Amino acid sequence: MELQYSIWLSIIPTLLALAAAAFAWRTSRAAQQAITAAQQVPRQYARGLGVTVVDGRARRDLTTDARDYAFLLAVENGWGAETTVSDVELRVSYRTRANFCGAVDLAVAEDGADSPAARSTDRASMSLQPRLHIPLRLGAGQAISGWVEFHTANIIPRHCRVDGYTIIVTDAGGVRTAADAALSKVLQADTDGRGPATWGWD
Repeated sequence: MELQYSIWLSIIPTLLALAAAAFAWRTSRAAQQAITAAQQVPRQYARGLGVTVVDGRARRDLTTDARDYAFLLAVENGWGAETTVSDVELRVSYRTRANFCGAVDLAVAEDGADSPAARSTDRASMSLQPRLHIPLRLGAGQAISGWVEFHTANIIPRHCRVDGYTIIVTDAGGVRTAADAALSKVLQADTDGRGPATWGWD
């Protein structure tokens, strides 16, 4: 018994050392594979699109249940090659009076007509920047700014509280870039007012 016990005491440290060595080798190999994969990624895919929301407008029409939005975007192509902005969406997040949360994705307006938000008294300041038309081609490192507009009616629930906006830009490769667009003046303009206490419960 004592002999067997002594043999096990001599073997266990060896087994532990072998297991530790195997684990270290596998960890080192996985790290090297990750480094190699990262080095093989072309440099033009290092950054992607940069999107910043510079300004915004909103208009709410209770009689038609229409909502019109216009946002001034600054878009920079961080790829090392030409790319194309294939889509721009506006995600409107809201909360009803019954405390249900939801979100609606609105497609960019490409009808060629200015929205009521764009025809507002702020139109003079908006005319200082062009309107962005999708698809939008950008050269390597190119940056551009312009307005995008969105229209909706009878989609976002009446009398809800709009909590925020997100601009989602998609490039030709399907990569999506999100930018916060919850400007305080847009939130203040996009409201149905206080209204009766029963609003939002029907």
